[in-house]
Amino acid sequence: MSLREEESLPIDDDIMSASVDASGYQNRLFVHQLKIIEVVNTRIFHAIRNLYRAYEQRSRWMREDAKKTAANAIQVG
Repeated sequence: MSLREEESLPIDDDIMSASVDASGYQNRLFVHQLKIIEVVNTRIFHAIRNLYRAYEQRSRWMREDAKKTAANAIQVG
């Protein structure tokens, strides 16, 4: 495990292994910016994949936290 991996937040396996359709991101500002500075397509794909993974994981954490909060409110209520 590299130092970078040790410092990273965990990503669920299903999110890590999910395939990402990069075509849906082609009009995003960060993709245009990467193209302007002539970043190669594989690196652009990695940026898109990383954005997808971060968004999906953060969304999952928020949903799970909301469920826990609701369950606690029902128990206290």
